[in-house]
Amino acid sequence: MQRYWAWALVVLFAGLLWWVISASQGFQNCICNAKYGNAYQTAHESRSHLKIVLLCIGEFLEANNGAITALATIVMAIFTGTLWSVTGKAVRLAREEFQFTKKQLEEAADVAGKQIAIQGMQTDIQEKQKEISRLEFFATHRPRIIMRNASVIKEDGAEKILYTLVNAGGSDATIKESWVLTEVVSSGQPIRNLRCAGHNDLGIVPLVAGQDRDFTYPLSGEISSAMRLSSDVYFTGSIRYCDPKGTMRTSVFRRRYEGETFRRTGDQDHEYSD
Repeated sequence: MQRYWAWALVVLFAGLLWWVISASQGFQNCICNAKYGNAYQTAHESRSHLKIVLLCIGEFLEANNGAITALATIVMAIFTGTLWSVTGKAVRLAREEFQFTKKQLEEAADVAGKQIAIQGMQTDIQEKQKEISRLEFFATHRPRIIMRNASVIKEDGAEKILYTLVNAGGSDATIKESWVLTEVVSSGQPIRNLRCAGHNDLGIVPLVAGQDRDFTYPLSGEISSAMRLSSDVYFTGSIRYCDPKGTMRTSVFRRRYEGETFRRTGDQDHEYSD
């Protein structure tokens, strides 16, 4: 655009200069003298009208160099002012375009940041949902070993406790450690916490989901006598077992003797399973 303005001003200046020269009395007199006088006889004899015009223009410029210089200065000033105006407008448009582009980029970056944040939140939610599903699966499919039906029997002339261990959970389990015993706890005496670490009374016992298995525990004469004298005899045990993923779990039971059988005490701390 600036180039077009520059060429337009050049053409305008050239046209204006030609109009001033051709309309001047001195130029007209020069042309007439060249055609009919003796001063330019050589040019006239060669019939070169272009040479005559150029010689007259040169004479005119030499005679009016001061005015022409002033006119050229004015035209250059106008040209410079126009160029400055056009350049300023171009700079202003470039600045506005830059600000517009910058704003678009900032908005795009903000939108992209929000999208990344949303995707991150969605990914986090999905991961949490997966973790919840995994925990729910293990909660509903984990093994759970409990004790059932503890009663006193006689076998080969000896008294024993017959009891059943059941895997009531949804996956297989393997008993790794166990401690099973009877004890007399007098009224008011605290009941000790039973831990099976380092004990292996039952051995390594696998139990698939839903399987039960009977065990017997021999009663000593002292415990048998205590059972006939009072009901402060407890059959208790602690069992450590693992699920298929290797997670260790604990099952504890404590039953009180009540006439040929052992019943729950009603205290949730006496019987539980992880």
